[in-house]
Amino acid sequence: MSLENTTYQPSESLMLRYQDLIRQMLLDLDVAVQERDLSVIEHITHKIAGNAGTYGFSSVGLIASELCQTVRAGNVAAIDGLFSKLSLAARSTILKTND
Repeated sequence: MSLENTTYQPSESLMLRYQDLIRQMLLDLDVAVQERDLSVIEHITHKIAGNAGTYGFSSVGLIASELCQTVRAGNVAAIDGLFSKLSLAARSTILKTND
C-alpha cells in the first residue's frame, strides 16, 4: 500500500477542536500583527503551518509558512497582506462550516 494515496481524515470531534484552535490562533495572530510583535507572529505562523499540513489544509499551511519566512527575513511591509491572505484562506477552508 502506498502512503502517497492515503489521506488523513480526522474525526468530527477532532476537527471541531482543531477549528477552535485555528480560530484562537488567528485571533492571537491578529493582535500580534497589529502590535508588530514579530516573535509572536513567527511562533503562531509556524504552528499554523505545521497543524494545517497535518490536517490536510496544505494551502493554509503554505501561506502560514510564507508569512513565517517573511517575518524571519524582516520584511515587515508584507505582513499585513499575508495575514489577510492567511485569514481568508483559513476561513474559506478550515472554518467554512462554522463561520
